[in-house]
Amino acid sequence: MKKRIMMIFMAIAVVVGTVALPDSLNVSTVDAATFDDLNQSQMVEAMGAGWNLGNSLEATSNGTPGETAWGNPTITQNMIQAIADAGFDTIRIPVSWLNYIGSSPDYTINSTWMNRVKQVVDYAVNSGLYVIINLHGDGYSTVSGGWLLPGSSDQTAIKAKYQKVWAQIAATFSGYDEHLIFESMNEVGADANYDTSTIAAYYTNMNEYNQIFVNAVRATGGNNAKRWLLVPGWNTNIYYTAGDYGFKIPDDNNSTASGKRIMISAHYYSPWEFCGDESYTVTQWGNNADSSKSVSWGGEDYLLSEIQSMYNAFVSQGYPVVIGEYGSVDKSAGDSANSTYRAYFAKRVCEVSKQYGCVPVIWDNGYNGTYGFGLFNRSTTAVTQQAILSAIMGVYSSSSVTPTVTPSVTPTITPSVTPAVTPVVTPVANSLDVKFMGTTEAQTNSIAVKYKLANNGNSAIPLSNVKIRYYFTEEGSQSQNFYCDWSHAGSQNITGVFAAINPAKQTANYYLEVGFSPEAGSLSPGTSIEVHTRFAKSDWSSYDLTNDYSYKSSGTAYEKWEKVTAYLSGTLVSGTEP
Repeated sequence: MKKRIMMIFMAIAVVVGTVALPDSLNVSTVDAATFDDLNQSQMVEAMGAGWNLGNSLEATSNGTPGETAWGNPTITQNMIQAIADAGFDTIRIPVSWLNYIGSSPDYTINSTWMNRVKQVVDYAVNSGLYVIINLHGDGYSTVSGGWLLPGSSDQTAIKAKYQKVWAQIAATFSGYDEHLIFESMNEVGADANYDTSTIAAYYTNMNEYNQIFVNAVRATGGNNAKRWLLVPGWNTNIYYTAGDYGFKIPDDNNSTASGKRIMISAHYYSPWEFCGDESYTVTQWGNNADSSKSVSWGGEDYLLSEIQSMYNAFVSQGYPVVIGEYGSVDKSAGDSANSTYRAYFAKRVCEVSKQYGCVPVIWDNGYNGTYGFGLFNRSTTAVTQQAILSAIMGVYSSSSVTPTVTPSVTPTITPSVTPAVTPVVTPVANSLDVKFMGTTEAQTNSIAVKYKLANNGNSAIPLSNVKIRYYFTEEGSQSQNFYCDWSHAGSQNITGVFAAINPAKQTANYYLEVGFSPEAGSLSPGTSIEVHTRFAKSDWSSYDLTNDYSYKSSGTAYEKWEKVTAYLSGTLVSGTEP
């Protein structure tokens, strides 16, 4: 959506003609002699948390792009460096092209504008950031000069223009290394207004746009033959992208990479009443929000289900997901607690995104004030929303482990303590295969533990007979809460019990035992399921995992790990107890 800064910015927008560009365009050449062809998990980890340079290069006046047209200052290297210094690893740079695209048949892009875009990209690459550039305002029917419109009658001309534009952009950046990502379009088709029949019709053209984009970029060769490419569904909407509404992942047959190099783009502003509505009616969000100041939909369970749907549809199939925009406007003037809940919203989006292999990129429109999305003062580079920044970096920085926001998540299962296990040393032969993937940070306030269970035998395994244990040091007397975020067996059918180890071991004085209710059913021969869990102290204070028995400091994929144990009908069948 087009998050323009109204009133103030409209008053200072350039009225007519070409928007002035910076006088000095000494565009640096980024040294891209090497290209590190990162796979899915490597790329997601490297991209970390991201930030949007919103309302700058996509700003327009009468169909002509201009970075100061909506009131933001000219972009500088210092501004971009401040984003990197704050801890972000990725920057999304929305770009409008519009009237800077020439006439048919060549559709030549204005060289001065292309050079300015290149210069800003160089700022970001020089600051060590991963960079996303796109066609942003060109796909809005509400923007003067918008042309990438799936409902238009002249699709032949649109598709020819689209191919020429992306061929030029890709050729300009073909030598850049893996830090640069192209995004095909942004929130295209919004005028369908959630009418499913219209959306289905739009997808006929939108899927072809994405295919044209991939083909055009790959055809330019060089590093573009293996570059990660980002494509959205209708209106960059999660529900209509992950659901069965017509979205098709483009073929990528001309990629020279060793695996998939397509990412899926989505935005998250739910509930809009909290995230974007310009009123003080809804100022809080989350399980602990005041019901009179929040709404019943779009809460923490909804966030989890939306990201899970993207995981199931794409991440689990090898396609990373980029939450290219999320955030909430500043309503602190109407509710002093709003800042806390904005930070908590950002924290939960980041936590769930990180857990499910997605890259969250927060929206910043440069406006600091009532209903603004700004996190920084772009003129001085000062941080203006430290609570939100700290909440994000608390998830992505191992040095920041203490939660900076007050609300806590209400656990779905009340844990209880059971007697310590009777030691069993030697696993017995069995058909249950258990693989593990866990938190790699040594200090964290929430320990994520995922399991993949497979039945390699010839008989079904009742899941209620399976128990899995993760061993750790408690480090305090606080109660601990267990959460099952997702499982093929149903989150409601997963149980979690904490138990003290007596006598305590040097590397573990507690374990978390994950089990299944009878309603989870059985694991059929040749099938597998995943169980995604996490646990935290009631006060969200940090754990030091450095010396914990089950802690594994490396690994972003499922693998065998002898320091978690699995039991079938009470018998140890996998792993070694401490």
